[in-house]
Amino acid sequence: NDKKIDKEIQIIEWSIDAAEKGGFEHFMLKEIYEEPTAIRSTLKISEELLRTFANILWSAENIYITAAGTSFYASLAGKFIVTRFLGKYIQAIECSEFQTQLSNSLKKDSVIIAVSQSGETIDTVEAIRWARSYKNVKILTITNVVGSTLTRYSDHVIVTQAGPEIGVAATKTYTTQVLTLALIALEIAKLRKVELESEIEKYEIALRSTPQIIENFLKNNIDLIKNIVDTLEKSKNFFFLARGISIATAKEGGLKLKEVACRFIEGYSAAHAKHGPISLVREGFPIIFIAPPDETYQRLIGNVMEFKARGGKIISLIVESDKTISELSDLTIKIPQPGNKYHNIFSPITFTPALQLLAYYSSLHHGLDPDKPLNLSKTVTVH
Repeated sequence: NDKKIDKEIQIIEWSIDAAEKGGFEHFMLKEIYEEPTAIRSTLKISEELLRTFANILWSAENIYITAAGTSFYASLAGKFIVTRFLGKYIQAIECSEFQTQLSNSLKKDSVIIAVSQSGETIDTVEAIRWARSYKNVKILTITNVVGSTLTRYSDHVIVTQAGPEIGVAATKTYTTQVLTLALIALEIAKLRKVELESEIEKYEIALRSTPQIIENFLKNNIDLIKNIVDTLEKSKNFFFLARGISIATAKEGGLKLKEVACRFIEGYSAAHAKHGPISLVREGFPIIFIAPPDETYQRLIGNVMEFKARGGKIISLIVESDKTISELSDLTIKIPQPGNKYHNIFSPITFTPALQLLAYYSSLHHGLDPDKPLNLSKTVTVH
């Protein structure tokens, strides 16, 4: 639309070693182990750039977030966090449906957040190219690739500091995308003054503790994950269930197992699962519950009991201090983090690596190559 865009300069430090396996059997495993480093690097994103995003969102009347695949699930988690501090509704729309849904309703003063690992995903690029035809629509992009096609259609860009991601199944780019949206959310909280400074500081401390939490988990739980994979050997179908922000975690966990282990998995709202999916549950049917002790926890306990009563094999992803859901579960995966509101809201960052590992070892268990999932490519550039 002939509108001049002044781009922020962002320095990206990638080394040649990042494109090598570095002693790991597969890129996917290497990149899971790189998540703490990727998160620490992304935590250093310019505060000025975060404030630019925060100011635009704060003053916007209509906000949309659009993406595909793993980036869409990161968007679902991130929009939950941003909405909590922004106090405005953000509509998440899959990029392939963006123009179809908004062809007659996209207002010219809207703000669109586009999220893409590569910045080249054809459906995301086309959605933004179409939206760009509305003169006053602002485009904010979160991507991992400098100079990608998507960045050229954007008013402002944040480049996540995940480094090269070679494995087809996204791992560290997911957690850094959620982290970036969380950083924007906390910047909004400072602008709006909706929380006391001391409260915002507690959220910041919790967010900055996420890489250490993941490191501690990776250090102590690999054998546990392998044992759970062994117990699921004969299970071809199972559910990932959650409530609230963890629905995004459930969907992403299910997607990872579909991608690399070729299991038929569905990630659902635990409440929604009562409207049909529960009819599939038989004795020993595996259900993985994502259960941080947040505001949805008490109702999730009821969901766990419902599925257990029908013979479901309950595997729960919980914090270490959890007792109630732990006692109801056949198997537990415990994340070494406090169970308070400051940490719970960032659980998509700290809980998801456990599900990535579950997918990775499931892939190996079934004789598959997790770096080369069947029928998939790293970047989808065709319709």
